[in-house]
Amino acid sequence: MVTLFGFYKGLLLFLSPLDNPINVRKSIQIISFFHETSKAVLNAYKRER
Repeated sequence: MVTLFGFYKGLLLFLSPLDNPINVRKSIQIISFFHETSKAVLNAYKRER
């Protein structure tokens, strides 16, 4: 779970230049979206088992 979050964070930081604060803010929103989505999927999967 944490590695997935780190993967998204690394990917987005790599793709967007750090000197542009708008890109960074957008990246953080995308990261948190992916993070929440994967958390929800994981919880649903655990509930199914």
